[in-house]
Amino acid sequence: MIDHQQNGYVAQLKDADDLARGLHWVLAEADWSALSKNALKKVASNYSQQSVAMRYIKVYEEAMSRKR
Repeated sequence: MIDHQQNGYVAQLKDADDLARGLHWVLAEADWSALSKNALKKVASNYSQQSVAMRYIKVYEEAMSRKR
């Protein structure tokens, strides 16, 4: 979902220090304009209705081909 330091920050699991580093990076160091642009691009390409529908169609077609 998130590409580390491209459209957000992915902190290490159960690591409060890394979460703090990520918050600091997003709030003080990151290029907000680039993060925002990249996040919108990611959403449009991966989570739009058309994109999701096409993935469902692909799954359906694969299931039908295995059935035969």
